Amino acid sequence: MALPTLERPGARLGGVTQTTASVSCRTDSAGVNLYLDVAHDPAFTAIIATSAAAALNSANNYTATAHVTGLAPGTRYHWRVRAGDSGDANVAVGSGLLFSGSFRTLHSRASRRWVIWGLGCMQLNTGAEFNRRLSQVFSRIRASDPLACMWIDDIDYVDAHGAVGSGNYGAGVYMTWPQDTSINQAEREIRARTNYYSRLDEEWRSNHSEGMNVLMAQIPTWWMYGDHDGGFNDRDGYDAHSATAWQVDAIRAMNKVNLELFGALNKHHLEASQPSSYTYSTDTESETDKPIHYHYIDVPPVRFVVLDCRAFRSSKGATDNASKTMLGAAQKQWLKDAIRDNPQPFLAIVSSLMFDGDHDYNPGLTTFDGWKGWSTEREEILDYIWSVGNPHRTVILSFDTHVACAAKYTGQNQDRPAIYEVTNASLWNTPNHSYVTGFGNQIYRTGETAAAVGYGGRLQMMRTNINSVTKVTAGPGYMEVAAVQVYDNNGIGGYSTMQPFKTLWSRRFE
Repeated sequence: MALPTLERPGARLGGVTQTTASVSCRTDSAGVNLYLDVAHDPAFTAIIATSAAAALNSANNYTATAHVTGLAPGTRYHWRVRAGDSGDANVAVGSGLLFSGSFRTLHSRASRRWVIWGLGCMQLNTGAEFNRRLSQVFSRIRASDPLACMWIDDIDYVDAHGAVGSGNYGAGVYMTWPQDTSINQAEREIRARTNYYSRLDEEWRSNHSEGMNVLMAQIPTWWMYGDHDGGFNDRDGYDAHSATAWQVDAIRAMNKVNLELFGALNKHHLEASQPSSYTYSTDTESETDKPIHYHYIDVPPVRFVVLDCRAFRSSKGATDNASKTMLGAAQKQWLKDAIRDNPQPFLAIVSSLMFDGDHDYNPGLTTFDGWKGWSTEREEILDYIWSVGNPHRTVILSFDTHVACAAKYTGQNQDRPAIYEVTNASLWNTPNHSYVTGFGNQIYRTGETAAAVGYGGRLQMMRTNINSVTKVTAGPGYMEVAAVQVYDNNGIGGYSTMQPFKTLWSRRFE
């Protein structure tokens, strides 16, 4: 027996509801039990809640998620992790920015103003200067005291790193992700973890006071995977790839590692938003191929509905008709139920893919990777909002685009109440996608084609070669959504962090 060591990249805070909280953390091989302590004071003089022991073992690479319940709504708490060896003969107590912190449980009603940020498409390892700038961005986001941060789509480009350094789980080590069967699933799990660990603490290791790992430890994390952190670029549903061995290994490896690091944080959100037939242990935790991760979170006065646009979808090359699905039948019905039964005045639908546009600089593509190639189902969802929901108080928050856009949907005849979409660009050193095409009937370049069904969205704003995040602010009687530029993109030497962040587009809903 020995004293466990709390390991990099640090803990991740999440699962914060009106009454619950969760923390994921990794230890060295001495760890057997992980605990989450919650108190009203930072000295933990009176611990008011301690989780059950979460098992640390070689199967989960000594990474576990601990959960507490029974908290009071709208209350500030302090948290820390503890890790014990066998029988808890030796116990490591967490402290500092990476293994302790504070949070506020959600209010039961809209009684105060709050802010939630949306981030995605995080950059590859790009060097010290960019890490310094990105650290400033994280610092400013944390200083705004947000209620949560949405990490949606491509938290890391797990499949796209070149080899850097060597050694499993080594600090600063990045590993390649071959698109063949030269490595098996176990090796893919090692490479996925290694890349994640290095990405999450990259700014921290560069001697900056802020990083992704700090933000995830200090601000409650909302998570949904995308393609690069779901197995490989532009991936479809598991069934569409089930005949290709390396793709099966890649999807299964990412499903397992994502659950370890992020997915288990959503346990309370899943259990609160799924039908009574749902069981976390079988439908999410032990499901290797198509785990259920879609969920909603009620933050008065807004319901956030977070979609899984990968696990259940048809092949992108399929004919765009009623048989082609982005969500799968069960998730689509669940979404409609969440819209119909929404108890909040406002609704934010969070999609890891943009609702319109070709997603890239290639004109003429209707089956690239966004909802434009699934326009039949897209129009079905929009029609449902117009007929059953509250379109005046609905917004679509989309990610994966690498371009900051806002679009307005008013139906085939442009006579329906406007539903707005805001896309999140990226936090890359270069946004990479230089154009977005295919919005509504506005033809920008030769070769552009319309979606198979529907009018699509009318472009309100588009900014290329910039980096942006999404900001949602709400309080009694209103919701405001903004695309926020965090710095210019003129090459590493030309980065100029905005003072303050610059709002590119915003809309207030009342």
